[in-house]
Amino acid sequence: MDGLDGSYDTESWFEDFREIIERRFIIEEELFEFNTPTYYIVEKPDLKKNFLALLKDLDPLGYLASMRRVDGKIRIQIFRKIPTKPSDRRINLALFFATICTTFVAGFLQSMSLRNPYLNAALFTVAIMSVLGLHEMGHKLAIKKYGLEASDPYFIPGPPPLGTFGAVISQKSMIPNKDALFDLGAMGPIVGFIIAVIVTSIGLPLSELRWVETIPPGTLNPPILYEYLAMVLLNAPRNPQNFPHLLLMLHPIAFAGYVGILVTMLNLIPAGQLDGGHIAFCFLGPKGRKLLGYIAIGSLFLTGYWVFALFALFTMFQPHPEPLDNVSKVSTGRKLAALAVIAIFLLSLAPPQLMY
Repeated sequence: MDGLDGSYDTESWFEDFREIIERRFIIEEELFEFNTPTYYIVEKPDLKKNFLALLKDLDPLGYLASMRRVDGKIRIQIFRKIPTKPSDRRINLALFFATICTTFVAGFLQSMSLRNPYLNAALFTVAIMSVLGLHEMGHKLAIKKYGLEASDPYFIPGPPPLGTFGAVISQKSMIPNKDALFDLGAMGPIVGFIIAVIVTSIGLPLSELRWVETIPPGTLNPPILYEYLAMVLLNAPRNPQNFPHLLLMLHPIAFAGYVGILVTMLNLIPAGQLDGGHIAFCFLGPKGRKLLGYIAIGSLFLTGYWVFALFALFTMFQPHPEPLDNVSKVSTGRKLAALAVIAIFLLSLAPPQLMY
């Protein structure tokens, strides 16, 4: 195996790594483990900070490190960084414009009974693309914060009534620690939720409330926050015929906000590689995250949200990448932020009994 610059013999290469690690840690034991440089270090209060510094030391040399607790000891291993290929941005742009077209068609079909259907279709396109795109940009901001590599968002065109299956980002770098994993998981839903609430607040006043005798089949259940916003922003019309149900006829912009809030809820399910799964992993580890994920999926099935449950169940079969530093704990500030994330998840739920 080559040394750091490709010219050293194995002994010299091993010593170079020892020297780099000794800048940050006290080494108790060193060995080759499965042909991997392995060092057991003295546990110190500033493990997280020093490990991040170690990653910066190794990065220009093309290497990474992992830190694990093994039999009560802290183990650091060094391995070569896998080179990544640059993304072809033409694909991102092609999918972006294709999704604009499909969301415009979906918006037009929703707007055919409204004045200016072309204008309303365009407004729906801007609203839904903003909600989904800024959700992904929240992830992108967290990625840039830690100097990691990731692609631009890939928008996925789809059929009406949405015209899209959302957007995804391809992450190319390994996550340094649980703080970074939390930020990557939480930033997208937080930003997307805020944008969805703004879009909803714009769209609801353009919507219409009607008293009806029966609820039409396929009527959507409002998330808790959505119902509250509707009560605040809309006044119920008179009900001279004493119909028992109040139906909300959503303007396309309000529908985009509704979708954004439900997408937030879906992403925060603590399962698999969903954003909620990343957050749960930070606090509960792999076994606790898996248990919580199955509990959440079972709850979705029992409450009738079997489509969401099936989607979340599918993600459970994908292996969850562990952060390079799996020893350090999540910071106190992020523990408090987790409470806000839980509140967002609960407000985005749409209990079956909450129907107009």
